[in-house]
Amino acid sequence: MALLGIGNGLAIPAMIASVLAVVAPTTSGTAAGLLTTTQQVAMAFGVAVFGSIQSVAIGGSTDATSGYVYGLSATLVVATTLLALAALSSTVLYRRSG
Repeated sequence: MALLGIGNGLAIPAMIASVLAVVAPTTSGTAAGLLTTTQQVAMAFGVAVFGSIQSVAIGGSTDATSGYVYGLSATLVVATTLLALAALSSTVLYRRSG
């Protein structure tokens, strides 16, 4: 969790700066508001999706501890896979645009 917090702290300001750098100054307020709203909705959606994955993975487990650990493991595997795909996609897209 600490690594996620550090990663977010390093990545999100850079992402916001790079997105807003290509926006005209006259529309920067609207773009910043849209970006922040989109970010908040995406985070809420992520919490809902990953919470659902964990709940489904726990399923009908009779042992709460092992069910929770299994559910968390499944959620982390999905999150890591999506993160790897996002990193690969952004690398490929960056190389194409540069």
